[in-house]
Amino acid sequence: MNASTKTIVYVAAALAAVGLAFLEHQRAKPRPVEGYEEVGTLFYPDPDSPEQPLFDDPSEAKSLLLAVFDDESEELDTFEIAHRDGVWRLVDYNGYPTDAQTQLAKTLASVSMVRREALQTRRKSDHAELGVLDPLDEDSYVEQGHGERVTISDEDGKPLVDLIIGKRVPDSEPSENLYFVRRAD
Repeated sequence: MNASTKTIVYVAAALAAVGLAFLEHQRAKPRPVEGYEEVGTLFYPDPDSPEQPLFDDPSEAKSLLLAVFDDESEELDTFEIAHRDGVWRLVDYNGYPTDAQTQLAKTLASVSMVRREALQTRRKSDHAELGVLDPLDEDSYVEQGHGERVTISDEDGKPLVDLIIGKRVPDSEPSENLYFVRRAD
């Protein structure tokens, strides 16, 4: 074998080694973790202006449902009000009229500005530990750790907000009001 042939073989072997190293690097490179890019954003942002809530007009809300599953008594408690015939009514009490406009506006304002502070987990198996199991999911009644589900809907029944509020974040200051929260969807 002459010197030219040896050089070509060594160059080809070097190129093959570089190619294999590049392919292995691409295969072993960590994938971006989904969910972390949303930290600091609103749960329900306006698509045109992500720093603004999707809704900020309390008159858009036409119903509110609060669902709480009591893990000890294994009973589901719901409270629902709806705007019907120009009046706010208690759905569970034969449509008895109520003055809910002010309370609903406060609730809508507080939940529409909820921001993601940190991603705690992406695993559904951790929901019970964080207290964010869906109280309306009958399949989860065998477990402990249900949250409080707050659903505010428009007149077509489309949810404006649908959040499950879980346990208070451990070691957080009481003034911070930090809770584990997840979207119901």
